[in-house]
Amino acid sequence: FCMGPQIAWINFNGLFILKNDCVEFQPFENVDALSIGPESATIRSPLEQGFRVQRLGLQDIVCAPRIFEGRDVQVGSHWVVVDTGAQRSAYDLDTGEEIALPVGAQDARPKPWPDAPGAVWVDGTNVYRMRDSESPRLVGSLPAHPEEWIVGPQGSVFFALADSSWAAPGRGSLVEIEGIDPHTVRFSADGTALTGNTENGVIHVDLLMGKMIRRLDNAHLTPVGFDSNGTALLLQESSGSIRTWNGKELAHGFSPSAVVRHGDFLYGPGGTAWDLQTGKRAWNHAPLGGTHLIAFDDCLVQLTDRIERLDYAGQPQGHAPFPFDEEIDGEVLDVYDQGSMLVVETEDGFTGIDLQGKRLGPVDFEEQPSDPPVTIPGWTLDKETLCLVQDSTGISLAVDGTTQAHGSWWCWTEDGLLFAIRG
Repeated sequence: FCMGPQIAWINFNGLFILKNDCVEFQPFENVDALSIGPESATIRSPLEQGFRVQRLGLQDIVCAPRIFEGRDVQVGSHWVVVDTGAQRSAYDLDTGEEIALPVGAQDARPKPWPDAPGAVWVDGTNVYRMRDSESPRLVGSLPAHPEEWIVGPQGSVFFALADSSWAAPGRGSLVEIEGIDPHTVRFSADGTALTGNTENGVIHVDLLMGKMIRRLDNAHLTPVGFDSNGTALLLQESSGSIRTWNGKELAHGFSPSAVVRHGDFLYGPGGTAWDLQTGKRAWNHAPLGGTHLIAFDDCLVQLTDRIERLDYAGQPQGHAPFPFDEEIDGEVLDVYDQGSMLVVETEDGFTGIDLQGKRLGPVDFEEQPSDPPVTIPGWTLDKETLCLVQDSTGISLAVDGTTQAHGSWWCWTEDGLLFAIRG
């Protein structure tokens, strides 16, 4: 997603912000809800009782974490709305003080804005917007109660109904738009436009005019947001690159993939290969994106919904069906190599398969000990959680592997997020 001029993303470790060619990291564990604004992101994580909420900005942590008790907490940049069951109450995230909501809002399900003090709620089919301490205003009426809805900057809003989609700009009324997957909706910083995925591609909608500006019929494009100039940005999933609507590439390396090391190369992060001696990308393309990646002497094998073989230049060498069905065989826990075959681990044990997809039956397999983790000055590996912990700050990073590369220490996660720790 976009935070002002920066591209950012979030995972179980915390918030990552891309600035020029470097990534800044702000730790925050077990994120389960996120509110994205132009200058900050407010994130929520569950506790045994209640939720922990904190706002993280482009430069630093913007406010101290706060604990709210309730069965649900809706988060925004300045307000949170706590659902205690009987009613909903709003609180100022900076001061912790309660904010007076109209009775109609308390009985509804208000959602706070991601960029300023304010809330939006649906009373029956009527949509209301409240800006800070101003009186609520009617935005419009929906033809039916929404199944899902999202609040954007300045009180802009998107609604997904059973058979239609509706939206409103930050200062404007409801308009009907083409059906969009609500999980892909991204608003502009001023709340006057949005992008989202339809069944056939991605569209850019002017909410003031209620009209689609442009469309790209491509199933492999996902909206990222808008930059500080209002330019819509997209993720090209097949290449793992961030691009503009016109195809200009702005950043790359966003393909999730399993990771494997083979010799002096690391395969997987960003969907591509990396030279550990030079610290540079080895391939120009990004063909990797499997849930498991195995290095044989003569080829790489990745598992997607099939067995895919590639040579060490990243060129395809053939594929075969993957002969496992999770509903019948159970979850695939891991995949190993043994000689020229794959060994698939499930709860029932180990099963061998060849690279043509033929099951060879149960096998005896003993996992080989992995290479000892690289010692990184100032960091300690927690052997129980397998997290790297910075000695001076206590920052914790869940990693799947580490190695030394070109004067720094490289670490990667299970889904192929690669980052470097410099001394």
